Amino acid sequence: MSKKLIIATSLGYQFYQIELFLSSLNRVYHGHLLLLTDQKYKLRNYNFLIEIGDISSDFYQTSLTVSLNSANNKRLFYAEKFIQNNFQYEQILLTDIRDVVFQEDPFNAVLDEKLQVAAEDVLIGENEYNLNWIKALMGEDYLESIKHQKVFCSGTILGNREIILKYLKYVTELVAQKGAVLDSGLEYFVADQAAFNAFCYENSDLIRIHSNTTGKIFTMSYTSKIILSGAGTFINDNAQQYAIIHQYDRYNFLIDMLKKKYGIFGWQDFKNAIKLIIGKCL
Repeated sequence: MSKKLIIATSLGYQFYQIELFLSSLNRVYHGHLLLLTDQKYKLRNYNFLIEIGDISSDFYQTSLTVSLNSANNKRLFYAEKFIQNNFQYEQILLTDIRDVVFQEDPFNAVLDEKLQVAAEDVLIGENEYNLNWIKALMGEDYLESIKHQKVFCSGTILGNREIILKYLKYVTELVAQKGAVLDSGLEYFVADQAAFNAFCYENSDLIRIHSNTTGKIFTMSYTSKIILSGAGTFINDNAQQYAIIHQYDRYNFLIDMLKKKYGIFGWQDFKNAIKLIIGKCL
């Protein structure tokens, strides 16, 4: 039985939106994928084991007195309980799915016993989204104390069982205490990103930072450069191949390049091609 676990969340996504994730993972990974979703996909056989978790169920609702709206927040509680109930997993990746692809086994990015975190090429105080999320969850004074620091991305987090559970305990308690009222009823609030950054800056001795320049995780939204090897893989400034590519969909040419690489031409691509042909004929 594999000792590696990936937990990914797909809320409302059609299959074509997660196909690149699955196809790239299939080439490099033989462990276990827990797919948290509200969809019913027709999945082919992969080189890894897939288990489906119903993100809309009450599986994770252990201590909350309100129902969360955001899947980003729900997945924290689901992941914590699932890991606590399944002792066999020694290495765990918590990841987004729509904008993530893999060039290597993602656990090649686990370089030590610390929580492996990806730094974005932007400061908290320079980014409206992160600034507002942290201010809403943690308050103005807390924001002021870290606004000159880099944003850490909650979309790709990995490490050993102990450090992942330590992180999840911190953020689920924080979300239950402060974030739940911001993400229930008619209110919608993504608390996980702010909670993740709070954990990182309050536990700096427990994290290993992967920068875009030298790390194994490439977080692309605010990058100023993209380097490709002669083989067409993404590499860092040290000519080392990244294991995980995140936020590639901010660049349309990369979507097309990656689809070609993995031989993907699905129903959505067919519809887009028909629209293009019809448009040229009118």
